[in-house]
Amino acid sequence: MLIDKILSFLFGVKKSKLKINQKEHEHLNSEYVNISKREIVDVDKTSLAPKLSDKKNSHSELFLEIFNEAKSKSDYELHNLWAITFNTLDSYNFLLEQPPSFKKAFLFYLINYIIQENESKYSEEKPPVRFTIELFNLNLKSKLILIEEDFIKILELVRTPLKYQFSISFTTIFNKLKKFCNNKKIGDSLLTYLKTLMKSNDFREVVGFSENDFTSIVERIVLNNSSKSNAKLPTFQLLSDYFGNRVNKYIQCLESPVNSYLSQIFQTYSTENQLNYPQQIHSAIENQISKVGVRVYKKSIQELLEIAANFKPKTIRIIGEKINWNPGYRSYCVYTHMRKENIKILKGLVLSAAYYNEKKSISHIIKIVERCYTTSDITRLGTTSRSLGKICIYVLAHNFEEKGQKKLQELYNLTKFKSIKKQIEQESENLRNKTGTSLL
Repeated sequence: MLIDKILSFLFGVKKSKLKINQKEHEHLNSEYVNISKREIVDVDKTSLAPKLSDKKNSHSELFLEIFNEAKSKSDYELHNLWAITFNTLDSYNFLLEQPPSFKKAFLFYLINYIIQENESKYSEEKPPVRFTIELFNLNLKSKLILIEEDFIKILELVRTPLKYQFSISFTTIFNKLKKFCNNKKIGDSLLTYLKTLMKSNDFREVVGFSENDFTSIVERIVLNNSSKSNAKLPTFQLLSDYFGNRVNKYIQCLESPVNSYLSQIFQTYSTENQLNYPQQIHSAIENQISKVGVRVYKKSIQELLEIAANFKPKTIRIIGEKINWNPGYRSYCVYTHMRKENIKILKGLVLSAAYYNEKKSISHIIKIVERCYTTSDITRLGTTSRSLGKICIYVLAHNFEEKGQKKLQELYNLTKFKSIKKQIEQESENLRNKTGTSLL
């Protein structure tokens, strides 16, 4: 009774059997009922399901359904239609609800379409390649169950020159590949394909354009699987650059099993991101050092730091440009620097030198500091070397006693790099708070 009174008070609703009055009865029996000129939308999408379910086994029809719905719901010009928010499309959401096997098959349909339509003439009736690539990117990010053969098909987008190639989400492709191959032995077909891929000009163009180190991902997979198939190789090899190649040769010249244990130490350096202090690094590799021998390891530290200090970037190409205001051309070199993974390994060596207080390594560490902060392409170590430079300054201030501090003072007075001065000033302040004595 109370609910009836409340409803009656608020809405004028009284308890009834919802009988139709005379006027409503006449209206329903009339020949024409004008409900609305607008289309009635079934909010639970049940009206859409039969329409799209017919296309479940036809990738081309579903693809056109997504394209046509995007055109009808967007004010974008056709060449900009890729920018639409796809999850506003019922047909795209229908795709997302399908099982992984269907989405994977649809992904390969899109790959074939992108490659085939790349050179086709423009048509308002066909989805543009740029639109298709965006749909491919989104579908690739969904939950898919991929096998080795699938990656070979997907990587064809890397090897095929396309108009909008750099719109492809290569980061997603290579991260999925990395996750798939992580700590897993891959088959000969994929291994052979990746080796061929690394040598292709199209792959070089992709990795040269991107800031991501896709080369390192592919090379790491190849190296890990080559080591597993060749018992003569150490369990871990460094990526190829001046430093990596020299370290690999150094390891291979050592007797077994010392070379294997030393390579395991470098593998730890490459995979651990939270080892930033000498004691941390020693705790992580203590077991392997006991097998290598402290004397052998300390000797390795000094020799490998010297190699790093004398790092030589590789010239990958020379570019010539015509100068408009002056007849002739100018040329400049593009270099490949120390790989990010190898910089992490070098950081481990610096921290180990600090742990053992290897004073013979101080001169090499000072040189590495300068190469971490310079902006010169021909002398700098790499794009991520600034964090290594901070570690070097830290250990010189705190772990090499008076000799390391004296070298830092000399560097502070001689260097022209404000960033080096600022970092030394910061460590000087930290040292004063810790010991009561500053560097400067």
